[in-house]
Amino acid sequence: MKKLLLIVFIFLLMGAVCAHDDANGTADHVLGDTESTSSIDDDGKTLEVGEGDYIQIGVDVDQSYSLNVYIDTKQSTINEDMDNVSHDRIDIPTSVVSGDDEVSLGLGRHNIVYEFKFTNTTSVYRPNAFVSDSVVYFEFEFIRTTKNPQNAIYRFTSQFNIINGSGPISQTLDLGDVNITRTDSLSFALRGLTSATVDVYLDGEFFDSFETDENPFEDEIDTTKLAIGSYNLLFIVETGKVRGEYTVEADGSKSMVSIKFARSKITSAQNKYLATINATLNVCEIPDVNEIYVDAPPVEVTYTRSVPIRFEGDDDGNLTVYIDGEKVYDSSILLTWENTVYIPTKDSNGNYFDEGVHDLTFEFTFSDRYATFKPEIREYNNVLTFDFTDSKATSSFVNDKYVIRSNLTIKDKATQFILIMSDASVTIVHTDDLNLKIDDLQGLYNLTVFVDDVEIYDEYTSLDEIGIKTFLARSSIEEVNERDIQVGTHTLRFEFDALYECDVDVEFKKGVLNFKFTKKDSNVHSDGIHYQFNTTLTVTEKEKTVHIVRVKNYTYFDDTEFIVMMDLYETEDDDDDDDEDDDEPLPVGTQDVGIIVSDDNGVVYRGDHLMNVYDVPEWNYEFENELLSKAGTYTMKIINLADNTYDTARFTVKKADRSFNRKYSSDDFNVQFTLDFSSCRSDLNAPCTIELDGQKKTINVKKGSSTSKREVLFEDVDPGTYTATFTLKGNEIYKDTVLQSKVTVKKEDPTVKYHTTGSNSLVVEIDIGKSKSGADLTVSAGGIVKKFTVDKDTKSLTVDFSELGSGTYDVDIDFGGNGRYNSKTIDGAIEITHQENPVPQHDSQPDEDENNAGEGDGNDDGGVGTGTGDSNVAGSGNGTYNGQISFNGKGFDGKLGTQGSGSGDGEGPKGYEITKNVVKQIDESANALLIVIIVALAIWILGFIYERRDDDEEEY
Repeated sequence: MKKLLLIVFIFLLMGAVCAHDDANGTADHVLGDTESTSSIDDDGKTLEVGEGDYIQIGVDVDQSYSLNVYIDTKQSTINEDMDNVSHDRIDIPTSVVSGDDEVSLGLGRHNIVYEFKFTNTTSVYRPNAFVSDSVVYFEFEFIRTTKNPQNAIYRFTSQFNIINGSGPISQTLDLGDVNITRTDSLSFALRGLTSATVDVYLDGEFFDSFETDENPFEDEIDTTKLAIGSYNLLFIVETGKVRGEYTVEADGSKSMVSIKFARSKITSAQNKYLATINATLNVCEIPDVNEIYVDAPPVEVTYTRSVPIRFEGDDDGNLTVYIDGEKVYDSSILLTWENTVYIPTKDSNGNYFDEGVHDLTFEFTFSDRYATFKPEIREYNNVLTFDFTDSKATSSFVNDKYVIRSNLTIKDKATQFILIMSDASVTIVHTDDLNLKIDDLQGLYNLTVFVDDVEIYDEYTSLDEIGIKTFLARSSIEEVNERDIQVGTHTLRFEFDALYECDVDVEFKKGVLNFKFTKKDSNVHSDGIHYQFNTTLTVTEKEKTVHIVRVKNYTYFDDTEFIVMMDLYETEDDDDDDDEDDDEPLPVGTQDVGIIVSDDNGVVYRGDHLMNVYDVPEWNYEFENELLSKAGTYTMKIINLADNTYDTARFTVKKADRSFNRKYSSDDFNVQFTLDFSSCRSDLNAPCTIELDGQKKTINVKKGSSTSKREVLFEDVDPGTYTATFTLKGNEIYKDTVLQSKVTVKKEDPTVKYHTTGSNSLVVEIDIGKSKSGADLTVSAGGIVKKFTVDKDTKSLTVDFSELGSGTYDVDIDFGGNGRYNSKTIDGAIEITHQENPVPQHDSQPDEDENNAGEGDGNDDGGVGTGTGDSNVAGSGNGTYNGQISFNGKGFDGKLGTQGSGSGDGEGPKGYEITKNVVKQIDESANALLIVIIVALAIWILGFIYERRDDDEEEY
């Protein structure tokens, strides 16, 4: 027996080995796949989500992936393939899938698993996840590539609390009238918040939006295309979660809407704020120009000399200068310019104005159209200074022009110059200074320098070293350089007024033009000795000081990263910059740069940027793609405004993805989808097409300022499992969004019921009104089965059971089901009643070969029985009593056998069916018993044999 058990154990062991080999084979098949699980760093603070809110996540990765989310071990509604490489925000609903329904989670703590899957990838990442400002961020840092593609799964586990969602704290303000002219853009400013979204609506239609993490934030809303008239203007400002109590203030003066969130105290609880600011935007015609006349002192210049002027103030604008009514200067200006501006004294044909007295007129207009000025004009040594520091703010738009009138006297046309003869010429690099060295010119002298007959320097001085600017930097790309002597060859003229007569030698050496004055005598000439030196100035190309090393392209709502290197002209000393532990390099200075973005049709963006310059080889400059009107391929030009050198690079703004949440309900072969577009931006205005089971429906989705949910109903859908496809049409900013969801339409339960008529029949009522095919209906009672075919038009049918004998019978109504309706069975009873007939008596014997019915009364327990039989053949009969079967005894030659007995209620099957079933059960049981006996006998014999052998071995 022991050996038998050993054999059994060996067989079990072999089975385990085979199972192990199968498992190893499976493991070998997925050996190339990798999985990792890590927890999310929430800094010890469990994420809190309002009831019914979404969990916001951000993903930073460089390739496509699929995302599954499980909450409390159950599948959430997020189970999607992400086609793009990164997502600013993905909204995770706080609900799970239960069967075919979406069930919202209750209050309290919940476990969550984020599962990212990369299919057939050669990239290996170092995953990192953290929570910041109630957003869960996932970063996949690229480490290396693998030789063979693999499937990689990265799981992140965390918890979150669902709390009572009280909703944002709402505040509403009314600004009244906001006035702009038809050529103005409406300025917008937001202060007091580090993070907010702003949606702007005009007459109830979406108009513009901002998303900012800057404080303060300023931008412009392009209203220049609006017609003259009044519009309902609405700002909706929504904050993230903030710790504090805020009061919202707003102002709408000076063509600007300024919104301020003033914090009254800090709180431990986090709140969201929703501010609604209503206003009336009045687009007005530009008022007529209001000319303000101011008189200025006269000035005097020598023939061919320019008129030097200076400014004081803090505004910007435009200056136009006329001599005798002819325009000689027209340029944008800054009142903060510290350099002297020289107004030429020659006409549009290049001819100098003659000696004599001329009308000199200055016309100033300023950018600040909500301020008036009281200018003061001073003259010193024939230099005019325009002082506009005295200003006053106004509440209404002004269109003032300041016309300043003076007289210009041009004299000394016949002045004789002593020409300085020399072959020396000057060569400089573009934007470099013109460096002079004046040796042994004693006393005070006047030096005037002309380039291409344009005066660039005019000073009384005694200096022996002078640097003359050939380039004056601008701080904005919109400005015009006060001076920019371009690359090329120019005429260069120097004029000296000195007190002594001298011999003059000129030499250009090491980038410096040297004038050597040797005094001939000691006589002082009070009227001055005039010297003139004419030569050429060659300006060579400057090596560019800004370099775009490479570009990282992103989607429309991200920033394009330009890896930049730049030379810095002036470094900023920072005594506090001694922290060697700083992870990030600190800027050593800043440089104004101009940004020009172009496409194939021309310039699409011009702007300024204050570039941080680092003491490292390169750093990132991020360009805000939303400044462009659409996605596409562009050329970036970064101009160093300190020297006008630039570099260009091509970059591509990818179309952005957008997603929306969707769920469905199914009833009576109808499928209703509920689409939630709250995760989309406010500029949503696009058609959305839904396809299901060959049906297609298109709706136009316009988020607007109202609800963001839409319902779409599909009717007459056959039962089955489908893939619903949702296509949200893209545009110049967004890609087409194609999402899919599994939809299950179940069979419906039919309506089946009955009632008896009292005339040995019953009426079956059925409703399968949406069937597309027929179905079987079976009604049985007392061993009688009646079959029918029903369809959508069948409302009821009558079933007659008059052939049954009197009594009460069980009724089975069986609906077989079809493609749309489940099968269904209902039970009932029917009472059959007949008029009593006497039992006929049979005195004679039936013929030998004749089948005769045997009739007779049963005993008290058996009831009436009937039977048939052939001659010399056993016949059988049965009787009923209260619906139960009673077996009659068997008779011969057609004679009725002995009555059996029966009792109980209900209907029983035919006697022969019971006999058949009983025999079948006995046969099956007998077979099973026989098998058990044979197996037991075999085991006993084997055991006996081995036991005998053991005994024999012991005896031996």
